Amino acid sequence: MISEMIRMIEGYRLYIIGILCGIFVLVLVIVGLSLMKKKKQVHKTRNNKEEFDKTGLLNDEFGETCLLSDYCVPVFLFRKRTKERIGVSKQIFKIGKVSSQADYCILGNSNVSRLHATMLYRQGTYFILDEHSTNGTYVNGIRLRGEEEVRLKHGDTVRLADEEFEFCEY
Repeated sequence: MISEMIRMIEGYRLYIIGILCGIFVLVLVIVGLSLMKKKKQVHKTRNNKEEFDKTGLLNDEFGETCLLSDYCVPVFLFRKRTKERIGVSKQIFKIGKVSSQADYCILGNSNVSRLHATMLYRQGTYFILDEHSTNGTYVNGIRLRGEEEVRLKHGDTVRLADEEFEFCEY
């Protein structure tokens, strides 16, 4: 009886070894795929870093050539009603209530225009410009007129219609 069991086990030995080898190969494939995924993420981060360090050559509104960095000093707007911090790190940052026209969409306020205001970053400074909104853009209680660009400083109160924000530098 024992000798029969030993012969039976020996018969299945190749089968068992085959199953164990298959499991081992499967584990190696899974580990390899996860390492490749991590490598892609690292590569993507490196690509973003390289793009982040590029410098662009642009023409300004006076037709002169100027050299500008592709990104600007990050700041944020603190939305007082919702206590939300809105990060701003673009040279042109549009604010309004329609997401297809704005970088930041103000939901739930019908007094804000579709494209209400634009923040601009030039020569190390942020400015704000009213985009012909119905209910106006205000900086520290003073309404912006026409094409007027107002320089923003840390702590300034920016009001779009009846929605208040505080301009903050990090």
